[in-house]
Amino acid sequence: MATNPFKYISIQPSYAAGFAFCWEVNQSFFDALPWVFSVQQAPAPDGPWTSISPALTNTFSWAENSKRLINKDMVLYFRVKMTTPKGEYFSHVKTPYGDVGRREYLIIREIMRKEVLQARTLSGILGKLWIRSTFGPKCTVCLDPITGDIKDSNCPVCYGTGREPGYHGPYDMWMTFTPADRDESMAPDGSGTRQPYTFSVRAIACPMAKDCDVIIDPCQDKRYYVDGVKAVTEIRRIPIVQTLIVHEAPNSEPIYRLGT
Repeated sequence: MATNPFKYISIQPSYAAGFAFCWEVNQSFFDALPWVFSVQQAPAPDGPWTSISPALTNTFSWAENSKRLINKDMVLYFRVKMTTPKGEYFSHVKTPYGDVGRREYLIIREIMRKEVLQARTLSGILGKLWIRSTFGPKCTVCLDPITGDIKDSNCPVCYGTGREPGYHGPYDMWMTFTPADRDESMAPDGSGTRQPYTFSVRAIACPMAKDCDVIIDPCQDKRYYVDGVKAVTEIRRIPIVQTLIVHEAPNSEPIYRLGT
């Protein structure tokens, strides 16, 4: 079996059904695209393995759609299979209760369910999260072949991230925006001050966002850069609810081409 390129795999409760899976690949892994993943399940660490997800191309998160009954006597093992033009790879094997016990797991799922219910019925919108790539093949269009510097921040391939693809997603996420604030700062070109709109966005932490990710409000077709992320609710250090500090991106930003 080939070397394991996975950096980590996490298993979290899915507010809608059973489990939600997230994974990341090491930055030193450079196999050509496409990368096709599938989540696999087995009753024992050595198999037999059965795929429970569809083929996920260049996707790094997946949640079950069907209800899974959490039997206290059930023993399950999961792994992620990765297929590239060069071969197949497998993540390490993990159980769903490796980080929290069954009781805490069910509590986390109930908190997530109530958060999503409130967003759906009261104050939220169904937005989309695009996660900025920190791994994968380097962009062949805008990177300087000698220094590795990004030569075009408006690159049509990587959107100025230096990786191909520049963002992966989108991942649907119920989110609640606070009223807008003005954040006065100097313009990058020194032409004066600017006052971009900033917001605080509350959402469940599945998947967990990070700085420089992008969220989309499809109702208004507005794009926002993530400036900071804080886990506001945790159980045994497992993030359950997150707050994102975001600012509205100008219409000239290349991220407005995401998803088009």
